[in-house]
Amino acid sequence: WYQRRVRDTYDTGNITFLWDHEDEHKFHIAVDSRYICYQLTSKVITCSSTTTMVIDDKKVNTTPMSTMCIPPPMSYSQLVTNSTCNTVGCHGDDAWLLCSDRTIHRFNNVSHSPPGEIMPDESYTLEREFPLDSHTCIRHLVMVTQSKAYCVALVNDADALLTLELSDKEVFVVSCMTLEDTAVNMVQHPGTGTIVVQLYSGELFELHDGMLEPWGSVNMRECARFSEMEIAVFEEEMVVIGRTSFNHLYMDTRLWNYVCT
Repeated sequence: WYQRRVRDTYDTGNITFLWDHEDEHKFHIAVDSRYICYQLTSKVITCSSTTTMVIDDKKVNTTPMSTMCIPPPMSYSQLVTNSTCNTVGCHGDDAWLLCSDRTIHRFNNVSHSPPGEIMPDESYTLEREFPLDSHTCIRHLVMVTQSKAYCVALVNDADALLTLELSDKEVFVVSCMTLEDTAVNMVQHPGTGTIVVQLYSGELFELHDGMLEPWGSVNMRECARFSEMEIAVFEEEMVVIGRTSFNHLYMDTRLWNYVCT
């Protein structure tokens, strides 16, 4: 067991909590007359296909797996920030940490980082004028270039896809598109740059220039909701490989294995 995140309910009453019996990523909390449900996500982050990263509150533990094998929570290096890291995006061998204080920190050449704690090479701050419902709900960072990125944030009680531009130590919101449902996954293929977004309904969409288009030729409304997913090339075609909370392994809508951990 390993502590990953602390959530303060800011209540002093009777607290009851329970993990969901069917969805291993859903956590229920009852505080007196108030009910809270957290839908957690799981993601393995890699940079340059060799360095693994594990978010640990205000640090991201990194290990270059091509040269050594150090199991989490231990690590070879630690990328350090001033606030809780929500998500990590990669471009080449650089890592970008999106944190709860509206900042994005850049760490260069993480695969060749020395052991111990590493401080950011550059930091960018999200423009203060842009409204966010909660800073902790900024997630799913995908770096398209070193100056352009996509992420998902909670805006006006709904998930929104933000197009970001990084310039002069600031992060500017170029566009904001409200999504029909909660975004549970957003991944990028490292070779082609293809980006796929999955909503809570299970639908898959490809992201093109800030717009969402249905993924593939099949009816993706029948797709399972994935706890983890990646994009791969299979028989010269781009496919989505996903694992559900029931440990079922899918390729797009095709069930490949009933027990995959």
